[in-house]
Amino acid sequence: MSSSKFPDQYSLLTNNNLTKDVTIFVGIVVSGVLNVEILESKAQELVTEWPLLGGKLVTKTVPYSFTTGDALDFKHRSIDLALEEFSPISFLDVEKTQDRPSYRDFSSGSSGDELFHFESLKPLNLTVDTLFTLRVTLLKDATLLGFRMPHQLCDGQSVYDVVKAYSHLIAGKPISRIVLPPDVKTPLSALVEGSDSLPENVRKNAPFVHPAENFAVGVSPLVKYIGHALLGVASAKIGWGEGERERYIHLPGELVQTWRRECQEELDKAALSGGLGDGAGLELTKNDVITAWFLKCAYHKTPADDGPVDLMYNFNYRPALKAPEADTTYLHNSYYNIRTNWPSLREFKEASLARVALAVRLSVVRNKQPSAVRNTLEFWEENIANTIAPGPPGCRLSFLPFFSAWTTFEYNGMDFSAALINKTEQDSSNMQGKVIFTHPYAALPMGMTVKPFAISLKDGRGGYWLRSNVLKSGWEGYA
Repeated sequence: MSSSKFPDQYSLLTNNNLTKDVTIFVGIVVSGVLNVEILESKAQELVTEWPLLGGKLVTKTVPYSFTTGDALDFKHRSIDLALEEFSPISFLDVEKTQDRPSYRDFSSGSSGDELFHFESLKPLNLTVDTLFTLRVTLLKDATLLGFRMPHQLCDGQSVYDVVKAYSHLIAGKPISRIVLPPDVKTPLSALVEGSDSLPENVRKNAPFVHPAENFAVGVSPLVKYIGHALLGVASAKIGWGEGERERYIHLPGELVQTWRRECQEELDKAALSGGLGDGAGLELTKNDVITAWFLKCAYHKTPADDGPVDLMYNFNYRPALKAPEADTTYLHNSYYNIRTNWPSLREFKEASLARVALAVRLSVVRNKQPSAVRNTLEFWEENIANTIAPGPPGCRLSFLPFFSAWTTFEYNGMDFSAALINKTEQDSSNMQGKVIFTHPYAALPMGMTVKPFAISLKDGRGGYWLRSNVLKSGWEGYA
């Protein structure tokens, strides 16, 4: 497909400008050594087929815009180490802890991002202009692929679609035809389909659904948010404040299923006795329970007080829109944060795991209604040129956790075996040439970090990984 079928430059009418300077990195570990020439040629083929990847992010326009083209930022290197020696964490022994969570520290205090994304990470996470970057690291027994894309172009779903299309090209499979996003011409709020269908026992007109209650508009709130984040980092470095600690958490699938079952039983019992009220009859998901468990862990050492806690949960609204035509796809940042509020930290800490999970489920159910999606998209469209800060005006920034669920992205087992140098060699697990681990990273501008924060992914064995960041005290009592 020629890039001439697309405009030289385009912009969108609907986008989450809160993330306009954020960069998404995805590192994947492939078992076995891959052929660099095949990897580079197929990456170039992808950019040629999808010229929306081959351009630049233009930050001088309001909103930011994109050019198209066929440029490819590809680099590779070889390191004479085995995966076990090079990997940022130990992830190959998860079957040893099937009855409890396990906690994995990064080796040598490194986050591991630089192992995947050499010459791709920017100082202070400066905004990148290249739309598609790929780094390849060849080890003795594995290959690391590091993908980088601006969040303004892609959310987690679109990044996954790009990596999947790349793997399909390597496997000799056809890929979808790329098209421009619909909001090049029409605001997405006008394309929301369907009518509301709230379950019978979910209260209507609940608070914290309209985005005006969940975000602050203006430069001052954003400066306050940035200042709070940077002050926390600086204070920890000079010993005036508590530092943060980033770790991976592994949750076995059977354990998560047990938590979900026990939480559901508690809620169903409360509903029968009339002690539940809002949300009776709702079915919890595993993500609800995982999110609730993480929040409970993050604040378990924090003294209770009467100030609020506001969870900002990443929500993909694309299911509310008409699907693209068959065999086509588009790239878009189709997510925003939805808010789950507890009036006080005291109330949050006293709530059971089941009640916290139910609060998350109620928030998702209410926010996925077409009217809620439409209102939120109209908010982003009306404020597309304005500065936005996360959290409501006056919220407590130390109690504004973020959670991003990537469990629908099936990276595990993604097949790159057609690019293996030695196609006849297979290990006992028959995973040669396939993805065995995924390492996500959302790089915030100016080197800011968020805490508590977690990204959840499947582990390919029925369990889950959480890349998580909390205050050091949040890990007390956990191995």
